[in-house]
Amino acid sequence: MKKVLWNGLLFVASLYLGMLVIVYLFQNSFLYIPDQEVPSSAQLARTDFTAVTITSEGESKTTSLWKPPTDQTRPVFMHLHGNAGSHYHRIPLYRALAQNGSGVLGVGYPGYGGTLAAPAKKDYI
Repeated sequence: MKKVLWNGLLFVASLYLGMLVIVYLFQNSFLYIPDQEVPSSAQLARTDFTAVTITSEGESKTTSLWKPPTDQTRPVFMHLHGNAGSHYHRIPLYRALAQNGSGVLGVGYPGYGGTLAAPAKKDYI
């Protein structure tokens, strides 16, 4: 009876450790799930936002959305979309922020929204 219990415990512990190793080895695949959907030029033209390319110090290029303020006294909002979706999915939010004449910069991340670079932790820090 004790041997069966120990074998069962050893099996469960091995399974758990195996899962931990898999999660560790493939953690980037679990953390960064980029959305590559990109609106067409015609769709983007209807939004009043301009696609701009931003190059980081690490030479990583990202496409972001920009709408300048209509009045120089209005603020500019910079929005980082997080891990889900892309900045293109936030256009309704950007429109609401720009409604009173404020500027908006919707920052794209490497690997998201059609950017070819693979997402990596070093690009976000």
